[in-house]
Amino acid sequence: MKGREAIVLFDFDGTIADTGEMVLLSLLHVLDQVRPRVYTRGDLIDYLGLPLREQFARLAPEADADQLIRAYRAYQQTIFASHLRPVAGMREVLEALYARSVPMGIVTSRQRTSTEEGLRHLGWVHYFQTIVGFEDVRSHKPDPEPLYTALMRLGWHDRRCAPDGSYVPEDGPVVFYVGDQPVDMEAARSAGVQAVLVGWSMARPEVLLGLEVDARLTEPRALLDLLP
Repeated sequence: MKGREAIVLFDFDGTIADTGEMVLLSLLHVLDQVRPRVYTRGDLIDYLGLPLREQFARLAPEADADQLIRAYRAYQQTIFASHLRPVAGMREVLEALYARSVPMGIVTSRQRTSTEEGLRHLGWVHYFQTIVGFEDVRSHKPDPEPLYTALMRLGWHDRRCAPDGSYVPEDGPVVFYVGDQPVDMEAARSAGVQAVLVGWSMARPEVLLGLEVDARLTEPRALLDLLP
């Protein structure tokens, strides 16, 4: 990979932004309205990273998913500013990549509008050339479509893809997808890009250990050592 260009795509929640507490509080707040005192924080860990509709379909299938999603978003908005924090050390990494003119994008199951709000709150909007959110694709992680969409917007997917749609990196930039959840790593593998797992995930350690990844980060700045 030495001497080649790089593209770095990031998940948002739990990867560059410390949102775990905010997400768990929002889920518990809504679920307690339809299933009082059924779920604990630990019960919800395995559902992080999935689109909201899929989470609620599994956690409260008898309830109106649209109503739960509206309640979730309304409640989260009340704690968004107070609970959204950067992952420690991530700002310096983004600044270093930006200084090297490395194209960067966000690929997330969160709504794009909410992600943009989070980036504005953190002062990070200028780092990213594209944001692919829930409303931008029909299929969601672990499907590779969100990653393909980001690469297409960056001008690469149409030029470097195999007949099955997967990215072919031999002559193009090395593409890294950095995430904190199993669905992130599965999406990266399906898309044919480098799967980079962060070491500050809230997912269960035994689940993370079994994942097939290309690299595991112990701290954000370790990402810089992976780039060509």
